[in-house]
Amino acid sequence: MAEADTELALYNFTFTDQSAYVIFLPYRDGPLDSQWNVSYSQSAQDDWSYSNNLGKGISSHKTTLVGASVELSWTGTGVWIYGTGDRAAYTVQIDFDPAVLGQGDNEGVLFTQTNLTYGPHDLTLTVLNSLISITGVNITVGLGDSGTVLQARNIHGMLTGTTAVNPFFTVDETWSVVDLYANQSASYPCIATYTSGAMLSFTLNATVGFEIYGSDDWYQGLFTVTVTSSGGTSAVASVPNNTIQYSPRSGWTALNQLKYLATGLDNRETYNVQVQNLGNTFNLASVIAYDAVPRRRARNARDYPPSPEIYPQPEALVQPVPPLSKSELSSTLDSTALYSSSADGDLHAPVPIVQNPDVASNMFDRVGSAFYERDGGPLILPPRKASTHRKKCISRQRVDPCLLFLL
Repeated sequence: MAEADTELALYNFTFTDQSAYVIFLPYRDGPLDSQWNVSYSQSAQDDWSYSNNLGKGISSHKTTLVGASVELSWTGTGVWIYGTGDRAAYTVQIDFDPAVLGQGDNEGVLFTQTNLTYGPHDLTLTVLNSLISITGVNITVGLGDSGTVLQARNIHGMLTGTTAVNPFFTVDETWSVVDLYANQSASYPCIATYTSGAMLSFTLNATVGFEIYGSDDWYQGLFTVTVTSSGGTSAVASVPNNTIQYSPRSGWTALNQLKYLATGLDNRETYNVQVQNLGNTFNLASVIAYDAVPRRRARNARDYPPSPEIYPQPEALVQPVPPLSKSELSSTLDSTALYSSSADGDLHAPVPIVQNPDVASNMFDRVGSAFYERDGGPLILPPRKASTHRKKCISRQRVDPCLLFLL
């Protein structure tokens, strides 16, 4: 992080609405009139199946629910919210400033604010009336001192060419390497846990910012991220509050989604990062860590060992300011996920999914003897009519590990 008298190097991070870093309340995916609803430009809801739940095209979160909101916490100087909506159909509040009435979308931009004082900021967009759609977010953040260049390290959850957890990550026996969505056109190797309360940690040095990547799907729940440093509270002043509960839940599966972002770190400090699963399951595919070095020290990309060919391009895009235009953004919003409702029945009925709610009882609601995640939303289950078929097929075909808890 830059010294007080040193100018920061500013960069834009752009990510889709499917990023868990963007919080949708009251729930992330469900009926349009009672929560947010995920849809895809090239995916029909009726096409969803166990072997076909990767959405195609551009994703969007839509709702008509008055009082529904979008929340975002970041450290930087600017923000752009992409989507569509009518004038006076929503309000936007940043920090403790008075909420402003939405002016409607302008070429796909619902709201923009630049030239904020560098520091932590909180944004809340609240729906007042009519349909609101959110398609993506761009934030301007600080990464190192002005005059430096970024160098990225792509740290995969599993050791390349093996089925072992990368020892960079400290995990217990509840974590393992899994090959998700293997019953579809492309599998997704990562590390995952199916135990509520399970933790994963790692340590970073020479880092000005980092991202956590994994997938969204219909069986994940809430998680938290805590960043600490030997440098004390000042070294972590730029990271989001560790009480924020993120949700990667989506009716359809979305690969390579930004699950967490921390910027403005001091590359002279050591950081410990702890991720806690609060729901049914959580997965991590990779961590991308950034360092900022003087231009004379910058190494050519060919000096770094090649990354595996599996999903080398994460969904978030980082680049120096100025911000992306809507046309430039659209090329980064093409892929990933949907499924929200069906004529086959109410797939949003609450389902008890917490095995050990005592881990963080303040994050769950009790209904009778069952516990439900407070902000993650009810677990979205596909039609159960396929259950018998799945059981019969276990001995004859490869089973997605994430389906096992339903069998």
